[in-house]
Amino acid sequence: MYSLLDGLFVQHFSGDLRMILVCDEANRVTGEEAGLRPHHGCLLGLGKVAREEFPQVQIRLVDVDRRTPPGRIVNEFRPREAPYQVAYRNGERYVERLREAALEPDEEQPGLREGGGYVITGGTGGLGLEIGKQMSRMSRVRLHLIGRRGLPAREHWEAIAAAGAEKQQIRQIAAVQEMERNGAQVQIHAADVAEEEQMRSLLEQIRTESGGIHGVVHAAGVAGEGLLVRKTAGQIREVLSAKVSGTWVLDQLTREDDLDFFMMFSSMSTLMGGMGQSDYVAANSYLDLYADWMRTQGRKGITVNWPLWQEVGMAEEYEVDNRQSVFESLTPRQGAAIYGELLQAGRSRVIVGQLKRRLAKDTIGQSLMNDYVLSDQLAHAFRTRMEQQQEKTERQVSDYFPVHISDKDEADLTATEREVAIIWAQVLGVDEIGLSAKFNSMGGNSILAVDLFRRLEAKYGKIVNISDVFTYATIAEMADYLDTQQQRQRGTPATEPESSTLALLQRLANQEISMNEALETYKTKSGGVS
Repeated sequence: MYSLLDGLFVQHFSGDLRMILVCDEANRVTGEEAGLRPHHGCLLGLGKVAREEFPQVQIRLVDVDRRTPPGRIVNEFRPREAPYQVAYRNGERYVERLREAALEPDEEQPGLREGGGYVITGGTGGLGLEIGKQMSRMSRVRLHLIGRRGLPAREHWEAIAAAGAEKQQIRQIAAVQEMERNGAQVQIHAADVAEEEQMRSLLEQIRTESGGIHGVVHAAGVAGEGLLVRKTAGQIREVLSAKVSGTWVLDQLTREDDLDFFMMFSSMSTLMGGMGQSDYVAANSYLDLYADWMRTQGRKGITVNWPLWQEVGMAEEYEVDNRQSVFESLTPRQGAAIYGELLQAGRSRVIVGQLKRRLAKDTIGQSLMNDYVLSDQLAHAFRTRMEQQQEKTERQVSDYFPVHISDKDEADLTATEREVAIIWAQVLGVDEIGLSAKFNSMGGNSILAVDLFRRLEAKYGKIVNISDVFTYATIAEMADYLDTQQQRQRGTPATEPESSTLALLQRLANQEISMNEALETYKTKSGGVS
């Protein structure tokens, strides 16, 4: 799928393209599946984000069983408005449903054992440390915090704190010391959770030191960033590694341990999607399905879809903005307390979230509005939180928007240059701009590039492709290109603007694009010889 979308990125096509992804028995739907296949979660998650990044491609997923006639799959091409994912079992069609769940204690879930040995991957990260502190409050436990990078030897901790330079290490050390004051025994280990032999040796060491492993919290993860077509295969593998390979390795190496729980930390992004998060959503979607598969094997898997945690984890490291989320963020104390309740809930998957008091329709997005059947209580909650009179967050291109062009007189601007400049200014949030300034140099990124593309497409129609945003990287180049395409639409002979070809060659010289990308773009834009 990645290669297919990568090819579509440099190709123009007329009309909308429909793509149906087909997998077999990814989800536990009836409980009668012959064998669940959680690895399909990667395809599920990748497609959910790809449809946002490729608005001209209608992408959906169908989960089938052996009794699903091929005609049912073909029929899924017909409806224009349909949930992203549907499943067929024994000829019946199913759609995902979201409903409220009370976290009532399950008597078969013992919680934490006094003196028990517990492993936390991502253990020196923000969430891992907060979970460790909560576990130390709940019981006198033996905690083993695993991270890619360990901490300095304990004899150096006092000097590090006194120097005050290494803020992150100081926070990590303080968290470990708090756990120990609460009565926990804490060991820190450096290891890559996706490396099987490395983990095999480490887990044997942990069993020896703690007398066994009684629970696992898998909180390791790498954030994804950037449009799918701008990522390399290596970057995608890095994001998938900890959550996909790491989960499999951990599960296989602890199969014989008497685990009370194997808890995996997933994200709310698997529900909501999110441009620029394709690999991250793919990795977490695997976790969403893996817990059900573990349950079929007789093991106590649970996946938790967390909203944003304040001040720790990715919220701190990547400065994630929660304003566009449907759900409130959690304080570390709130998240840790909920974790304690989840330990005794006895469920395979829980979505943790509190709806914001006021919601805008564009914030809810297509995922929750179209992809799920909401319970009556949830549907009512969404309706009552919708703002009755919502101010427009995006002005139309035709609206007056004051913008000063710094490198060309107003009287000399073409109509297209003026229109494109306004769109750029709206996307970038500036009131002064230059026709020759590059989008990236003005603060543009992959997410803003999708916004820019959608506005250009709304104004100029299907003559614009998302790859054009990267090929024609200045207002002047984009305006020249749009004028050329409009002339062709009207049947007026037009030559490809010289600036466009020169820009393409310059980007190739700067190693911003590969030779293959340059050739494909040239053939697409100018009718070059294939």
